[in-house]
Amino acid sequence: MALMSLFTRRVDNTPPETTAPPREPEAPKAIMRFLTQGGAPVDLRPARFTTRFDYRGAPYAADKPYEIDGFNWHCTGCTSYGREGDTYNDPGYRSLEEARTKANAHAEKCRSVVLPNQASA
Repeated sequence: MALMSLFTRRVDNTPPETTAPPREPEAPKAIMRFLTQGGAPVDLRPARFTTRFDYRGAPYAADKPYEIDGFNWHCTGCTSYGREGDTYNDPGYRSLEEARTKANAHAEKCRSVVLPNQASA
């Protein structure tokens, strides 16, 4: 009889505890997409970034860094991204036209294909 209790199933009605992982903020949706020669997308997105340039842009320095709305592009093939100016390396562009021109120029030259781990992104 002792062996029977060893092999009996127990029913546990308590639901498993689930904790959702913290959500990362979603990246803004691409407003334009260009394709490299290998077919990898180059996405142009709105971006908010900190700059050290004043309202005239490079090379005019502001008194202190401040945030502005702008644009940035990112190649999903070679992982390059756009930035304006060499002096302070702003991580984005103020002008949509300039960002679009640079993203398209990158797509024309880049021969990258979509990376296998980013095919679903």
